[in-house]
Amino acid sequence: MVRRNAGRMGIPQSGISGWGPAFLDTLSLPAFRYLWLSNGLTMMGQNISRMAIAWLILELTDSKLLMGITNSLSALPIILLSLFGGV
Repeated sequence: MVRRNAGRMGIPQSGISGWGPAFLDTLSLPAFRYLWLSNGLTMMGQNISRMAIAWLILELTDSKLLMGITNSLSALPIILLSLFGGV
């Protein structure tokens, strides 16, 4: 909940602590904190996995072209499904 400050300029303030952006109020909810933490860890794991696969292909084939094709094909489902998802 965003409350207006009774001060001079009426700047939106955080409802919990009285300072900072109002979107930080959502971090007071444990489920939302866990969602952001798990999402961040998942994204890190996916990026590390993609880098490891690209490095393995480069080491096994010594072909930068195959490494680029592999990286492009791994991004293809994200690109195609985001068109239907609207994001």
